[in-house]
Amino acid sequence: MKIVINHLTRMERGYVCVAGIRASTRSHIRPVTPGRRLPITIADAHGGPFGIRGVVELGDVRECGSPPLVEDVEFKHTQAERIGRLKKSAFWDLLHDVAGVRLKDMFGDDLEQVGSNLAVPIGKGIASLGCLVPAMGPRLWVNGWGKVRLVLDDTEGRYELSVTDLRLHNPEDNTPNQDAVTEMQNRLRDGNSCVLSMGLTKPWTKPGDTQARHWLQVNGIHLEDE
Repeated sequence: MKIVINHLTRMERGYVCVAGIRASTRSHIRPVTPGRRLPITIADAHGGPFGIRGVVELGDVRECGSPPLVEDVEFKHTQAERIGRLKKSAFWDLLHDVAGVRLKDMFGDDLEQVGSNLAVPIGKGIASLGCLVPAMGPRLWVNGWGKVRLVLDDTEGRYELSVTDLRLHNPEDNTPNQDAVTEMQNRLRDGNSCVLSMGLTKPWTKPGDTQARHWLQVNGIHLEDE
């Protein structure tokens, strides 16, 4: 299976999550190794095949997803191979081909606001990956707890979401790369068009909450002038 990478996500130190678009079907795919995490060495910055705009051949895969993580396919990461990279204009066109303007159209009516965030109950929802053209230019910053955050407006509300784009974090310790965040925010402020790669987490209970949920986060920020 061949995919174009548009999600490159920071996880715990030393690990990442990746996902992409299957060009033949315009559907999202998340390659996983059940029971194991993907090492950061698969990212192109560490010599691996997975990087934004990269075309990756996953090899043989087996569907293993369940709602809302329906895009999951099992693969062997040692067999993945980058076979090319889309030109910037072709990648931008592909993002717009799959993007929408309403989050519930992507993730289903079970997506609900919880405080300033959005989440889906365990076992609910219709998808866990999507691309969004925001209704207004988002605002990006590093908060007082040292986390990258983004204020997002869609057609139904305003939300403050976690940003896990690997390119905005320092690889050695997963801390925010303040220079990269500032540069990205300046380009957004200057009116650059953007598409956001959105994703739901695996279920976890947020501090202060009473139940585990799949939380919505921003896995990638893509600008037209990128």
